[in-house]
Amino acid sequence: ILGGDAGVFAVNGDIGVLHNSGTITGDIAAVGSNGQLGELTNSGTMRGAQYGVVATALYALTNSGLIRAADETGTAIFENGGAADTLLTLNAGSVLIGHVDINGGSDTLHVGNGLNLALTFDTSVPELIETDGNPYAVVGNTVYVADMGAFAAAGVATADLSGSIGDAVSGAVDKGFAEKGADGSGHYWLQGIGGFSSETANSNAVTRNRFGGFVAGADFGPDADSRFGFFAGGARGVIEDSLNSSNADSFYAGIYGANQFDDFSVKGTLRGGYTHAGNGRIVANNTVATGLETVSSAQDSYFISPGVTFVKPWVTQDLIVESSLALNYTGIFAGGFSEAGPAGASIGSTSTHVFEAKALLRLPFEKVTAGGMLTGDVHAGATGRAIIYPALSGTLAGTPQTFALASTQATAGVVAGGAVALQLVGGATLFGGIDGTFRSDNSTALTANAGFKAKF
Repeated sequence: ILGGDAGVFAVNGDIGVLHNSGTITGDIAAVGSNGQLGELTNSGTMRGAQYGVVATALYALTNSGLIRAADETGTAIFENGGAADTLLTLNAGSVLIGHVDINGGSDTLHVGNGLNLALTFDTSVPELIETDGNPYAVVGNTVYVADMGAFAAAGVATADLSGSIGDAVSGAVDKGFAEKGADGSGHYWLQGIGGFSSETANSNAVTRNRFGGFVAGADFGPDADSRFGFFAGGARGVIEDSLNSSNADSFYAGIYGANQFDDFSVKGTLRGGYTHAGNGRIVANNTVATGLETVSSAQDSYFISPGVTFVKPWVTQDLIVESSLALNYTGIFAGGFSEAGPAGASIGSTSTHVFEAKALLRLPFEKVTAGGMLTGDVHAGATGRAIIYPALSGTLAGTPQTFALASTQATAGVVAGGAVALQLVGGATLFGGIDGTFRSDNSTALTANAGFKAKF
């Protein structure tokens, strides 16, 4: 709707209910009334040169879109002389550009989950502030709200990376990928790893994690049934949702070993690493030109992750099935950080603990090809994860806050995938694998690796 003075305006009456999911613009105001504005819900765009929304009496306004004046010096929301008890609800996606003046009655500001906010009022803040449990601070005429539940996802992302490293090491040493009749000689190997996961944070915001990197290692064996080795590598990850983003560089190293007993084998790894993350949190601020600003911080963390896998084959006359049980722990020890700017938050050091178990059944196969021996498997099974989240405490706009209480989350899931290896005639082996996981909290993950192994 494109109007002259206004897009929608009640000259001699009231506006009862108006819902907008499109675009309304006007040379003076997008929406206005010389009387009452009873209920306005906006998920689209409202723009006026002087006012976004103006009414003599404003009762209820809910926004998850954009309401703006021409720039931050204009007025986004204006109750012009009335004294209504205004309910201003700002939900995820809300952006206001310009002054906000609803002073006159007994007013309420409700801020939904999924919104970081620095909202400045012209005269005084509303008498009642509701934030769905998220911490808030009032400094002068500005209300600061921080939804930082997504920061908990950083620990889960580190656990996903550590698990992918473990899978890569397991693939490099797996008996299914080893040469038949191995003589215990040394091997070196290099793999690329990558993955994607989608998690639901405490605020119900969907957090996406992507990472890619490499792992290189070498091992030796005193005989054909034992392997011992070490590895190192690096990766870059991106964690993001609608509010936050983090670019994380990780460096890691570890040791591993495997031993084949009479009718089962055991593989173990010990992984450790360091991560440097640059974090950005998007804050809706009605006093800046775009209505959005990013407050930044840097954070360092360390992780340690031991894991053990037990493998037992079951052989019948017509079928070979391999069962495995993997147990892993990842401890993430993160340092504190402080964001710059008036809307910035600071959080002290924390630790997150992730316990995982995975039980799989594998159907192996092998085939002689012109290029060499092709081996591999398809597999499926169940997985379980328990995460002990830390309490998050610190400050917001200089005010002490508890951002989250310590909690424990347990999920179950299913996993399926496959692996393949080609032992070349010259002795080297090319191998890779892919796994997909779906958990009971609706989180999903996909990881993959590919590389080569050769004798010294």
